[in-house]
Amino acid sequence: MFRMLYRYINFQSELLFPMAVWVILFAATCFSSWFGDAYVEAITINSQITTYGLIFIAFFKVRLVIIHFMELRAMPIVIRVVGELWVVGVCSGILLIYTFVHN
Repeated sequence: MFRMLYRYINFQSELLFPMAVWVILFAATCFSSWFGDAYVEAITINSQITTYGLIFIAFFKVRLVIIHFMELRAMPIVIRVVGELWVVGVCSGILLIYTFVHN
């Protein structure tokens, strides 16, 4: 009986966790859509700040997908650090290129 209950709870948590991550990804997508539209509708926000915000949101979403849906969280720490550094490196590279090209 306890074994069945444990399996049921474990199965439910395995289903709920990816769904929670999906809800966060969906909320981030909705926020980035609103944030981008806020710039278009009210020109009071600087376009460079809007672009930085959208890039950060996009790479936050990339990080969530890599860690949770590509199973990087279950890998050894060295592989996880490489994945995290890849996300930080690519995000920094894109922001640097945008900064130098935009100015």
